[in-house]
Amino acid sequence: MIAGIVLLAAAVILMLIGAFRYGAEKKNVPYLEDIIQEKGTDKLGRASYLDINGCFAFAGNGENTYYIAYNDDWYYIISAGEKGEEYLDRQFAESGDGPVRIYGWTIAIPEEAKPFAVETFNEEYGEEVIALEDFDDVFGDVCLSVHDEKTVFGADGFMRVSGGYVIGALFTLAAGLLAFLLGRARMKSFAPVLEPESDLMRELESPDTIHLDGVGTYLTENYVASLTGGFDAVRYTDIFWVYVTRHSTNGVHDYDYLTAVTRDGKQYSLATGGSFGRKRKAATADTHNQIIQTIHIKNPGVLIGYNKENLEACKALQKQIKEEKKAGIR
Repeated sequence: MIAGIVLLAAAVILMLIGAFRYGAEKKNVPYLEDIIQEKGTDKLGRASYLDINGCFAFAGNGENTYYIAYNDDWYYIISAGEKGEEYLDRQFAESGDGPVRIYGWTIAIPEEAKPFAVETFNEEYGEEVIALEDFDDVFGDVCLSVHDEKTVFGADGFMRVSGGYVIGALFTLAAGLLAFLLGRARMKSFAPVLEPESDLMRELESPDTIHLDGVGTYLTENYVASLTGGFDAVRYTDIFWVYVTRHSTNGVHDYDYLTAVTRDGKQYSLATGGSFGRKRKAATADTHNQIIQTIHIKNPGVLIGYNKENLEACKALQKQIKEEKKAGIR
């Protein structure tokens, strides 16, 4: 559950970073000329604006129309789809005789559009003013994809600037919620025995308690407690039978499980250890033997080991429990 809380906190932090980054960019939207003049290469996908006196089309690709836009200072390339064209028309209709401010995001200028821009520019002025090799010097290396302010500064703009943070936050949030809910369910499963004032809690916090590293098992004064796949805690005196079960994958012996059956017929997992490789196998055997010896010291009558006699004794116990339940004794 702690891991879930940490992941949830990380998700919140990612969202805050994304919001802060978007807020900072929204507050300091650069003029297109400033982006063009930058020395760096990170010029695409950034919110920007232009103040223009007019524009004229020179090329289109079915989805976007490309324009040469101009003001009193310079010339720029802009592109607009259907909605962008409506936005341009609306801005010019509302501006009167003054310059029009338009917004959008920076995009790369298609190489195939550049000759048309040069040709149209020269035709507009009636002479060969520029050549193709002069394109970047005249128009720059990026153009403005025109969108209205609500789009640039709304959800689309936020996702363009901070989408990576949002996606990361959503994945982290999902993982955090899953871990938190699993942890909460796990806590509920053993909450009754972990009340702050319970004997088990006091014993777990005792300096005399032995914690077996690597298997998540605790040997207290009166209990053996395990965090192997969940939380199991049983009194030594309640254990009827303890034995090791081998697990194999594709015929390879890879894990050993230490299992206990209590006098009420319930089964508990006390420890799990790898057995692939001599060192791991020996370490797992030593750990399991330590637990078994501790149980035997605390409960001398416990059955130890998986064999026919102990299996028959366990079946007899289960039969007795079943009969007592029918008789209403249990």
